[in-house]
Amino acid sequence: MSHRNLLSPHILPRAQRPCVRTRPSLATITRLRAAVVAGALALSGAAAAQQVPPQPREEAPVVVTATRTAQPKATVSSNVTVIQRQQIERSGALTLGELLQGRGDLDIRSYGPVGAVTLPSIRGSTGEQVLVLVDGRPVNPPQGGGVDLADIGLQDVERVEVLHGAASALFGSAAVGGVINVITRGPTPRPSTSLEQQLGSFGSRSLWLTRSDALRSLGYSFSVRHVAAENDFPYIHPSGERRTRANAGFEQTGIRARLVPTVGWPGKLFVDLDWSASRKGVPGLVFSATPHAKQEDSSAALSLSYELPQSAPSTGSFRVYAQQQRRWFSDPDAFPAPQNSLQWVHTLGAELSGRHRHGNGALAYGLDARRDALDSTVVGNRALSVLGVYAQEQLRLGSTTLIPAARWDSTAGLGSQLSPHIGILHRLSPTLSLRANAGRAFRTPSLNDLYWPADSFAVGNPHLRPERATDIDAGLTWGGEGAYAVSLTAFRNAVDGLIVWEPGVLVPGKWSPRNVGRAITQGIEAEASFRGDGWYCQGALTLLNARDRSAGAPSYGKRLVGRPTYVASVTAGHQWALWRAELVLHRTGTRYESGDNAVLLPPFTTVDLHLERDIGQVTMMLHISNLTDRRYETVPGYPVPGRSVALSLRERL
Repeated sequence: MSHRNLLSPHILPRAQRPCVRTRPSLATITRLRAAVVAGALALSGAAAAQQVPPQPREEAPVVVTATRTAQPKATVSSNVTVIQRQQIERSGALTLGELLQGRGDLDIRSYGPVGAVTLPSIRGSTGEQVLVLVDGRPVNPPQGGGVDLADIGLQDVERVEVLHGAASALFGSAAVGGVINVITRGPTPRPSTSLEQQLGSFGSRSLWLTRSDALRSLGYSFSVRHVAAENDFPYIHPSGERRTRANAGFEQTGIRARLVPTVGWPGKLFVDLDWSASRKGVPGLVFSATPHAKQEDSSAALSLSYELPQSAPSTGSFRVYAQQQRRWFSDPDAFPAPQNSLQWVHTLGAELSGRHRHGNGALAYGLDARRDALDSTVVGNRALSVLGVYAQEQLRLGSTTLIPAARWDSTAGLGSQLSPHIGILHRLSPTLSLRANAGRAFRTPSLNDLYWPADSFAVGNPHLRPERATDIDAGLTWGGEGAYAVSLTAFRNAVDGLIVWEPGVLVPGKWSPRNVGRAITQGIEAEASFRGDGWYCQGALTLLNARDRSAGAPSYGKRLVGRPTYVASVTAGHQWALWRAELVLHRTGTRYESGDNAVLLPPFTTVDLHLERDIGQVTMMLHISNLTDRRYETVPGYPVPGRSVALSLRERL
């Protein structure tokens, strides 16, 4: 662990954050559970004569992240994972972090239960090397640390797309390992209202309300969520004593809204609002607890966009957005003095994009401008301004499609970066395709890396350069829209100029960052799926060989800290009559937690079970996580809950 992370747990998400709140009484929870069950049973008689609903037709997935334009997944060269709304609802997840845990196509490091810091890794990347978008809007904090996926709710989410591999040619900084894009729903053609309630183990409870409609003059969608948990789960202390996790509570409220007013212009106007606020506990390491530490986070984003008709030969879109993020942290017991910090990030952004279809394909191009202004009690007032211009061609040559792309980014004070990319998609047959990609990517140093104020232990380095990466992959995809689908991808990612904190870089005896690291990750991504006769089965596997290649480092040739040797998952489900059942098996390989690979976290397996029953307009769901009650950690010193049970009711009004 770097000195920087030891110094500033409130800046970089190395610890879960606290919550002080009143826990509902056992009688209250019992009454709520009784009401849930009674309501379901009361409706069961009316549903007895109900016909079995037909299974929804499986449609070819449409993706937007791979090319920044909507097109069928089968027509892009990149490996893209799509998590559809139905899968999101069956998962029982309350946050994006929970949804992505337990998958075999990416790695998630969680610092504990729901609400705890949750960081993604794609193809062996760090959390800071994954770009996270909400409807295409970047949410990565400029001060560093990566995006905490526990801060992103799932209400009104249509799908989540995970793009594997370098994508700076389209999105700029941070898209080194890949991109996660959360895509929300818009207005529905008919009035739609849904109410979902959930009660679960360790004081977990949630309430979601969504409403959408398309009126003559206005289409709209609106959703509100409230999630809370005590997270007082039992765990085994390193001393061997059985204890209960304390100061790990979490509470979050969020609102999302989209307005689509009818205008006399040929295109569509969209107004989007996204607001959330959370309060959570920071329990700290089990052997170094922080029983009184607290953190509060809030974010608000307002976006105005206009899109020309997508069916026209030449089309385009324009968007402006404003975003504000706030984080407050306090630990009165910190050594050598109490810690208190407050950070505000004010963001203004504008995007202009166009697309022109021609006889052999399509040309996409655009311009992005963004300014992040940080007002921090830690690093002071700092700003980061970026201007990016990109272009991408999709050129069809018979059964082969070439997809060259390039982007130029200029960051004030840090110079410019050119990120080229080439993709190839070749159809060997109607159901078999060959895919290959090669590209460059980069990550701009964080404001913490650049401007950490001089103290007794550390000082930032304003002379840092961006991390640079070269990413290549090749694979086969078979199946198309049939009952079977298989894909296999081999990849190699080399990152140079890794930012590493070391002592004595600028000032003797003080830690500072510098560009000295090099890492090479090679691996294989495999996916397979089957669907038919009410059954479905999906499997995913990622094999990782992530090595430190920093010249002269004692850890040269060793596995990178925190990356598992593999992750794998198998999901099997069946639908009959009004019932649905799903079983998810997840396996994570060994993680090495020291540079010399002497310290490790052992592999573990978890099993999740989901049962679902339609009763009239109500869907009743039972979700059991970690069915076998496996005790494990993905970050040393931060235990994850054992078996937990959640009961949900979703009513369509």
